[in-house]
Amino acid sequence: MDNLFKAQARFNGGNCHLFKVRFDITLKDMKDQLNEINQGLNPGDAKRVDGLQYARPGYLQTEKIM
Repeated sequence: MDNLFKAQARFNGGNCHLFKVRFDITLKDMKDQLNEINQGLNPGDAKRVDGLQYARPGYLQTEKIM
């Protein structure tokens, strides 16, 4: 399991949720995984992930990546 790293997701401006992502994941796969997590946290929520944002730890800068 060395090919995993920790990531945080925030849905609809709510609390951060920690999950693990593979290093070799594509952005589409990540969006699909986030949609599955959102459905588990908010059953019945029909919203889908439409964007991802990258934030480097220790920095205040963020970059929209998709």
